[in-house]
Amino acid sequence: MEVRRSLEFGCGFGRLTPTFAGLSMKHTAIDINAEALDAARTVYPHLAFMHSVGGRLPFDDATFDLVVSWTVLQHVPPHLIDTTLADIVRVLSPTGRLLPCEETRNAGAPSRSSWHRSRRSINSALRPEG
Repeated sequence: MEVRRSLEFGCGFGRLTPTFAGLSMKHTAIDINAEALDAARTVYPHLAFMHSVGGRLPFDDATFDLVVSWTVLQHVPPHLIDTTLADIVRVLSPTGRLLPCEETRNAGAPSRSSWHRSRRSINSALRPEG
């Protein structure tokens, strides 16, 4: 699979961004944390970082061949996860790939800042029945 454009959903300080950027011709890394993005831009000035305030992603439908999210979705509150995943799917091309890496070991366990979900719950949100 040729990856022309890739999106990193939740890049933080950009530690993984060079690796993901190496997988495509054009990579965009987004995050809601402006301070982390400033640090990432300082360390990796040759890479594209973009601030996102949450909500609908600022990209057209089917923009990306690859979307990666590394331990980010587990921090999306339950009332926002379905719309967040739907928007990620919206910006992914029909033949694109989604690579989510999330903690699933303690699915459903109480936590202050993360909501561990089972693989089944993520898969069903990505491919709703109907």
